Amino acid sequence: MLKALTIRNLRCFKSLFVEPLERVNLIAGRNNVGKSSLLEGIWLAHGPNNPDLSLRVNFFRGIQHFGATPRELWGGFFFGFDTEKTIGIEMLDDRSRTASFRMRLVEDMETDVHSPDGSSDESQGGAPLVTTENHKRLLLLEYERPPEPLQESTARLFVENGKLGIRSRKADIGEMPSGILLATHPRVPGEDTERYSKLRASGEHGYLVEALKMLEPRLKSLDVLVSGAHPVIHGDVGLGQLIPLPLMGEGMVRMLSILLALGSAKGGTVLVDELENGFHHSVLPDLWRAIDVASQKYECQVFATTHSRECVCAAHDVFAEKELYDFRVHRLERRENETKAVSYTKEALAAAIESNMEIR
Repeated sequence: MLKALTIRNLRCFKSLFVEPLERVNLIAGRNNVGKSSLLEGIWLAHGPNNPDLSLRVNFFRGIQHFGATPRELWGGFFFGFDTEKTIGIEMLDDRSRTASFRMRLVEDMETDVHSPDGSSDESQGGAPLVTTENHKRLLLLEYERPPEPLQESTARLFVENGKLGIRSRKADIGEMPSGILLATHPRVPGEDTERYSKLRASGEHGYLVEALKMLEPRLKSLDVLVSGAHPVIHGDVGLGQLIPLPLMGEGMVRMLSILLALGSAKGGTVLVDELENGFHHSVLPDLWRAIDVASQKYECQVFATTHSRECVCAAHDVFAEKELYDFRVHRLERRENETKAVSYTKEALAAAIESNMEIR
């Protein structure tokens, strides 16, 4: 479990230090202050040997067509779009172990860029990618976890049949804690269905129905049926036939996605952007209780963002009922080009809520 985190030169962060981190962390702050970027940075650091995660992050941002040059594709990750900088993420865990993740664009030492089958780009009918200096750069990921040696992964652009693609070389880092990012949109088709199927196969799906009953008390069971060409999670609410979960509302789908992520990231990290989306404020305490139970059951660390005061208050009330207050609110504040994280203790958060201070 992470206890402290430092991010440099990522998105809007020239430098950001966040501590102390708890088992459940809620990130607040104004629009465009970097809440989603913080989640993305943690997620990238959980896949230090997987350059393809950068494409997934762009997809979650709604960027479904990447650029034709390394700068166009990856430039948005760098502070001030300065691709001469190095993105750095330093992590300290609860056993005082450190790990470092770095991401940068470096000169590509290959004299030509080839498609995966070894043929040159020109022979495939596409323009060579070496016509400008910008094309001679590749994405380099570095990961260091002392006393283990530094590991490097790379990604470079290529052209095949006139189409742009990415070729990755992934380092063999070994087993890493799982990291799952639930963005606000868009969803990856079939991801929840696959996670549910795995939990059901291991007999660990029983708690899902009980948790979802707080939104739909009639729910008796869940099952996976093929609807059209794709499997879809359905629910039995006593209507004589199973109903696709999306027809029961965004809240049902969202809650199931969160619980499935927790069940699928044992010993890892789950990151949820805009947690309150799809939920009426009256169910937020029950949502937090479900997250608390599931994250303890699967030993997951949780990071979520919010714009909602009700969400912050509900979380505080739920964790204040427990003997161990393993929850923390971190409010991001930007001053000129610097971003600072203000972390609230149990007492400080209670006082801020009682005084009606701005904590979102």
